[in-house]
Amino acid sequence: MIISTVSGQRGGETFSDNWWISGPAFAAAASSLSGLVAGAVAVLRRRERSVVVLAALAAGVIATLFVLGEVAAPH
Repeated sequence: MIISTVSGQRGGETFSDNWWISGPAFAAAASSLSGLVAGAVAVLRRRERSVVVLAALAAGVIATLFVLGEVAAPH
């Protein structure tokens, strides 16, 4: 995303107006969501309690909240 904005790409009125910027953002959102799901499965089904899994779960929750906040109330 940084390379896209440095090369002169600018956002539009909505999140998906410029796909050169929103494409990597969608990929990052999908990656954080899959990390959240994998961490939740590890904790709930496998009773995993390692610090790394809990940190990945926390990062996934935070990233998902930011993505939902951006989609719900764009600025």
